[in-house]
Amino acid sequence: MQKSIYQNIDCQTKLYRTIFEKTGVAILVVEEDTTISMVNQAVEQLAGYSKSEIEGEMKLVDFIADKEDLEQILSYHYKRRLDKGNIPNKYEFELIDKQGNSKVVLSQVEMIPNTACSIVSLSDITKQKKLKEELNQNKRKEVIFSNISHDLKSPLNLILSSVQVLNMFSENNLEQKNIEKINGYTHTIRQNSYRLLKLVNDLVDLTKISANSYDVNLENHNIVEVVNLIVQSIKDYIQDQNKSFEFNKKEDYKLIACDPFSIERIILNLVSNTVKYTTEGDQIAITIDSNGNEVIISVKDTGAGMKNSDQQKIFNRFKQVNESELASKNNFNNGVGLSLVKSLVDLHQGSIEVKSEYGKGSEFIIYLPDKRIANCGKSNDSYNKQGLVERLKVEFADIYY
Repeated sequence: MQKSIYQNIDCQTKLYRTIFEKTGVAILVVEEDTTISMVNQAVEQLAGYSKSEIEGEMKLVDFIADKEDLEQILSYHYKRRLDKGNIPNKYEFELIDKQGNSKVVLSQVEMIPNTACSIVSLSDITKQKKLKEELNQNKRKEVIFSNISHDLKSPLNLILSSVQVLNMFSENNLEQKNIEKINGYTHTIRQNSYRLLKLVNDLVDLTKISANSYDVNLENHNIVEVVNLIVQSIKDYIQDQNKSFEFNKKEDYKLIACDPFSIERIILNLVSNTVKYTTEGDQIAITIDSNGNEVIISVKDTGAGMKNSDQQKIFNRFKQVNESELASKNNFNNGVGLSLVKSLVDLHQGSIEVKSEYGKGSEFIIYLPDKRIANCGKSNDSYNKQGLVERLKVEFADIYY
């Protein structure tokens, strides 16, 4: 009978020891003076010390990095043993491991009945805290950029409205020579206002995309029709620069899930880029095709081209290609446009690549999935030219100075 009792105790001890070791959570038994009397394998992995280095040799306070955390945890430790009020049994602190690395841990403490010892579990929440901080930081950035957008757009709108009033006034009340002067000034004001507006729009949208708060309105649209409307609006701008332009479409109808306003933004940015790095007599071509799995849109030019080293970084935010001597000095390049293009293509689950030869030209190729939204025909809110001319003025403001 006595043997059976001892066997049962031994069995229970092994069971509890197995649970203690294999639970996957770092567990410590802490004495009244904060000496650590027992740890499991997870504590070794978390702290970097072996059991022999910890058990009976180290105190819980040895792992606490922050002085304020140390004082607070010691206060909880002794008050808990005196049973003084409601003492939190969960709290976070910064743990320093053997290599000096800092880790944020969530601690949960429970007293062991009829003893002055406590059992402490530690969970490494460093990654979760970092992710949470990044999310909060992204939200703060979004708020900041939204405020910047408002603060910049408001005076820009006032400037543009004033320009319209000046134009109306000049047409009715001034002599021809004064009209020409005022028109020149108002043109400069208007173009620079558009340039600022484009920069604000690009920065705000990039920030929203980074914070996963940019809304892409995917609907079924005839992508050929969308691209054709954009092309018809920009061809005069290109030809006014004495550059050859052509649009090639292999079919007239291709229904895919896309956001036409984002497609417009992509193409206008790419065309704006090609105009910057081409000169009179160069050729610019836009082609749309499909291969059964993808819709392929190409924007190609015979302009300055890029070196191989530049092609690797061209879609990185705020990266610029400065080597080209063929680009006009008046062209404004902030390194934002192509980064925005890639982000918008990514939001369509597509991809973009560049093929270029320095001094001979570049080709940007967009691949969009040949997919449609189920149980949804062609969108009733068909994309059209309404507002496109004004948006075109904004997107092209940095090349028509």
